[in-house]
Amino acid sequence: EGEAAQLATTQAQQQQQLLELESVRVGLSDDLNRLQGVLDLEQRERATLAQKVVTLELARHETLTHLNGLLTQLNSENQSLDTSLRQLRNEKYRAEVTLQDRARQIESLSQQVETLLSEKRSQRQPAPPTVVAGNSVAPPAPTIAAAENPPAQKLSATAEKTSTNLSTATATSLAAPETGNAVHDVEPRPVAGNPKPVYPRLAIRRQLEGTVILTIDVLPSGKVTNISVETGSGFSLLDQAAIKAVSQWRFTPAHRVGTPTIAVTQSIQFQLDGRS
Repeated sequence: EGEAAQLATTQAQQQQQLLELESVRVGLSDDLNRLQGVLDLEQRERATLAQKVVTLELARHETLTHLNGLLTQLNSENQSLDTSLRQLRNEKYRAEVTLQDRARQIESLSQQVETLLSEKRSQRQPAPPTVVAGNSVAPPAPTIAAAENPPAQKLSATAEKTSTNLSTATATSLAAPETGNAVHDVEPRPVAGNPKPVYPRLAIRRQLEGTVILTIDVLPSGKVTNISVETGSGFSLLDQAAIKAVSQWRFTPAHRVGTPTIAVTQSIQFQLDGRS
């Protein structure tokens, strides 16, 4: 009986151990399943990464091919630019040589022309040119009274190789109608000492002559505000010389009823004396 009881106890212990081993086996089986799942996931990720690597490799190859094509094109363009640059340098050198030759030719021609002009001037020896300023004519005044024209005042002076006779603008006096109160419009007159027009040297050399008629706007203070060419001489050199001189003129104080500025005309004649 004692052995039977001991055997039963041993069997019970073995049964308990078998149950524990079965529980351990089940746990290990679950762990193996989890590990298998992890391995499967890792394999799928590796396959995805391998596919991405292949895609990136293809893209890299295409990029390298495109870059090689661009480098080849750039090298070809650089060679073309170098060729064009060499051609431009050669053309520039030829153009500089041509310009130098033409400059020497022009200088030689200028010396010949200057020599001919010097000989011509030495043969002619003309008298000093004169600039004559003609009588200025005041524009008609917008009044109902008759105008009286006093004699024009003459101014004369000499400048270097230039003599000028300047006549003043005529003044007009007006009478008020039927009121008994005299109202006078005082016309501006050039003052003494105004600068004389200078005969341009180039115009003298080219033997240019002509008459310039200017319209001059004068303030009541006698200051010139605007000058316009009414009739030109046909040569801008003479017109500009006349304008330059008259722009520095001063006039006697003037007054015209209802008019802020007074317009007068002045003729200036450029004439060379002693021409052959």
